Amino acid sequence: MNLKASIFVKESPHLKSFYNQPIIKNFLKDEENQKVFMAAHERPTKNNLSVLNEKFKSFYYHAKIYKYLTSLIQIYSIDFDKRERRRKERVNLILDRPISDSDHSSASLVDVLKFEDHGVEDRIMQNNLASIVSDEKLLKILAKLTPKQNQVLTMIYIHGLTNKEVAQYFGDSPQNISSLHKQALNKIRKNYSKVK
Repeated sequence: MNLKASIFVKESPHLKSFYNQPIIKNFLKDEENQKVFMAAHERPTKNNLSVLNEKFKSFYYHAKIYKYLTSLIQIYSIDFDKRERRRKERVNLILDRPISDSDHSSASLVDVLKFEDHGVEDRIMQNNLASIVSDEKLLKILAKLTPKQNQVLTMIYIHGLTNKEVAQYFGDSPQNISSLHKQALNKIRKNYSKVK
């Protein structure tokens, strides 16, 4: 209880329980609210009481919203934890199970095993379109394409990636990849009949 509230308690001891309520204590912690409260107590005009009433309504509304949101977050997090625990119990993968049956160790196979994903980059380096093509004419034409056009064709036709996935790999737009793809196909079509 602050100093100003304690003055009012001394003046009227029957209001002690009123000033000890958490909402009133928190309301009077703010200096602006204290000033409005003091003005309404010292000069209880209609305007001062109206300002105090509006300040308290606003404070009370925000306090209710805050309380509601904090309890909602708490309840939701508990509920989420329960649902996640139930899901893990129902769908317990082999790798998620504990290594030993003893209660002392909670390590699972996932924690112990190392997994390395070499990703798209390594797969592209291992296979390219030229290594699969057996037609000599087509090999000569593929050699004339830009490295990026070759990579785009390899990613689309060998690895089955979409324009969007290829664009993400290059940090480019899907439209640009589509354009590169079309240009490469047009070069191949145009030059295939010319190459001997």
